[in-house]
Amino acid sequence: MRIVPDRPAALQITSVFGGFFLGPYLALRMSMHFTPGSELVQTTSVLGFALVFVGGTLVWTGLGIAAVVLRAFRSLLRGRLPGSDLPIRADDRIVPPGYGSYVVLGLLAGAGVGSTAAVASELTWAAALALWTAAGLGYGLLLWAAARHGYLPFHEPD
Repeated sequence: MRIVPDRPAALQITSVFGGFFLGPYLALRMSMHFTPGSELVQTTSVLGFALVFVGGTLVWTGLGIAAVVLRAFRSLLRGRLPGSDLPIRADDRIVPPGYGSYVVLGLLAGAGVGSTAAVASELTWAAALALWTAAGLGYGLLLWAAARHGYLPFHEPD
């Protein structure tokens, strides 16, 4: 688990909305440029890249909760209180593991949209796959970095 400084709420909200809309918007613009007139590729791009954000957040939440529970159980087995070994201050935030899911889903979504673009357009298979996979990887890495450094908040139950 990483400990990062707590980010301002306005910056986190901007990161969430920016992260959610940036990827699908850029994927749509890329589809309009490389496959003009192909509504199938444009729709697949928007939905696929939105899935990276939403799916990555859900997977990160699941993996993060599982990691916290396992860490607490391990601490109890060792005879310590859960969380007692974390050097956290009041203005810090814990970032649980699992945010690598953004990169994996970015690669998968990029490859899926690239495959659709190869079938539904005049692009070659290699070119379409390379373009959209690179875009998916870039988007996944951007979300990964934002989550790793505390700009995308981990959803905590209240």
